Amino acid sequence: MKILVLGTSNSILKNGYISGMKRALARASWTNLSSGASPGVQFAKYAHMDFSAYDIVLFDSVPNDEQYALQTPGYSYSEDFKEILFELLSTISSQTRLVVIGISVREFLNKTSTVYKDRERLAQLTNAQFIHFSEALMIYKHLEKEVYSDHPAHPKLELADRIGFYIGNAIQQHYSQLEKGHACENFSQNFERGVEHFACEGEFVKHFKNSLTEGKFLAMRLGDKVEIQSNHVLIGFQVNSLQTNASVNLLTEHGQSIRFNLFYERKHNGFLSLFVPLKDFQKVKWIQMQSNDEQDKDKLATNVQPRMTHECRDKEEANLQLGELLYWNNRSGYYHKSAKPSQRTSHLCLNTDIQKSVIDEVLVSMNRAYEAGSFVKKLQYFFRILRFKRCYRTNKL
Repeated sequence: MKILVLGTSNSILKNGYISGMKRALARASWTNLSSGASPGVQFAKYAHMDFSAYDIVLFDSVPNDEQYALQTPGYSYSEDFKEILFELLSTISSQTRLVVIGISVREFLNKTSTVYKDRERLAQLTNAQFIHFSEALMIYKHLEKEVYSDHPAHPKLELADRIGFYIGNAIQQHYSQLEKGHACENFSQNFERGVEHFACEGEFVKHFKNSLTEGKFLAMRLGDKVEIQSNHVLIGFQVNSLQTNASVNLLTEHGQSIRFNLFYERKHNGFLSLFVPLKDFQKVKWIQMQSNDEQDKDKLATNVQPRMTHECRDKEEANLQLGELLYWNNRSGYYHKSAKPSQRTSHLCLNTDIQKSVIDEVLVSMNRAYEAGSFVKKLQYFFRILRFKRCYRTNKL
């Protein structure tokens, strides 16, 4: 079984949910193209990939999408954002089995966000399976007061690992029932990767590679400008955040100036590729690295502060390493609004088994605590177990 992972940092963390899946699917081979601190629309850069080469694609971007769309000033949860995700998921599902993972950030665990709700709907529309990872975490709250680590988007590793194990078991058990979304449309022709600025191959084009991915970046100096060749809207662009601390100005087709303050905490070597999304996807004429004087003159520019950036530039020389650009041909109308789910296996087929496994595990732990406790503890656990069984409608001992 070949599995492709397009996910957040939760899909990269050692001993996280992928680790649990690997234990359950010991014979599977894995390709992990996950990227942290970047929204799910970034994965549209893989729209032209041959997804049929994989038996399963895992898609995990809910926490990063919640953080950008709902927690980052200047950004919003737009219809364009939903449409890009719909077209990407449909493209994947038209070629292979797609499993969408729903992990919310801590703030939205008890109050489900619109991003999370829509992600389940998009999974259903694109013939994908949806995993309510957050619901599993809510079940664990009957045992543990806190189910997240110090990071607001990272569940505790030990819990993530166990849920991942149950996901792997469910995939193994129901694999023959999982369907490829042949009825889904392939929208790959709507996406385009911009690499024209690498044409000047030389000392200013930097190549990097690590255990997960590789990247090519243009090292830009103050005043350097990249002319946009595409007539499609710009979704965003990659930067090497470890080598970037500068202001970047974008001029839209309508003459609007948008300034991105890319004040990352940089290092003197290495690379960490992050995707910087536009707050409104639109056509752009050029991208320019601004000097301090140009910033002072351009008082009408709209300022954008992407995630992982600081409010002020550091004291070293301004530096920018610009990676690929990502374009979208936004045809009229939104397909995600008119699409209807096909008649096939429930999109919660895997999820049902996973939730049952977590419920059983928690109930066993509660019963053990009951048996080992004092009279008072037994009394407390008796009522906790009773409430738990009523809540999840289980009669297991």
